[in-house]
Amino acid sequence: MRPPSPHAFKPILATALLFLTGIALADDSRAAAVTAAKPPVPLLWKVSDADNSVYLLGSFHLLKPTDYPLSRDVDSALADAESLVFEMPPEEMSSPALGMQMGQAALRGDGTQLNSELPASTIALLDGWLAANA
Repeated sequence: MRPPSPHAFKPILATALLFLTGIALADDSRAAAVTAAKPPVPLLWKVSDADNSVYLLGSFHLLKPTDYPLSRDVDSALADAESLVFEMPPEEMSSPALGMQMGQAALRGDGTQLNSELPASTIALLDGWLAANA
């Protein structure tokens, strides 16, 4: 049996990213009031050893003008970085084709649906969240 192609995971990853993006964009009035009082804290991870650090900032391209100034931990990570790499060139974020490309990447090529891969309890939680937040 051959190991799965790395491309086999692209639809799952794209679907997960779209789901996480939806969660990140969900509007909660209580959270909005807190956010207005202080800079947002985006998803920031740091992996380091004795002499090196790697930072990963999630969903940076989804920041809105109201998300600035960035939190101090993000500013510190950017100041500490010797190089900066984006998942895609920032200028491509305004490309009209990007939404279509992301939508296509999220489709499962084998005709199955995500709910055929998830436990019923997870599907119920997801359905509940979508009903409350969509």
